[in-house]
Amino acid sequence: MMKICHRLYHNVSGYISSKIISSTIIATSVYAGSKYLIKCPYPAIDGIVVGITNMIPYFGTFIGGIPIMLINILYNPQKGFLLFILILIFQQVESLLIDPKIIGNQLSISPLLVIISIVIGGGLFGALGLFFAAPVAALIKSLIDVYMSKIEDKVHYDNF
Repeated sequence: MMKICHRLYHNVSGYISSKIISSTIIATSVYAGSKYLIKCPYPAIDGIVVGITNMIPYFGTFIGGIPIMLINILYNPQKGFLLFILILIFQQVESLLIDPKIIGNQLSISPLLVIISIVIGGGLFGALGLFFAAPVAALIKSLIDVYMSKIEDKVHYDNF
């Protein structure tokens, strides 16, 4: 039981550190796009808000993007709309490519398993399911790996 708890702790901490890396990437991307492509008045705030809210899987970027868009619409409606489109593009790339790859590498599971586990976890358990789906999937994979190695050792031992 202690090994399982330790493994779950390792998976959750690895998941959080991978989300921090992913959020830093999207925050930097939104900052750069806001400052250099769209030339919004507050690019640092745009990047920071989107980066912090990106810690929530899949929907966090939208949660942070909507107030940022509204603030920029008050400044210039065209720039606010362009920033929202830019955030949408970055969110899709991050959620479908960057996040599964980083989380998969950190937790030693395939990116496809990350996506499947988040979809299932979110569907069954809501926001908590979104957050804990990948670490739990990694834990289940670890338990299966340990079980399979014990069976393999037993078969190997029985053959000699």
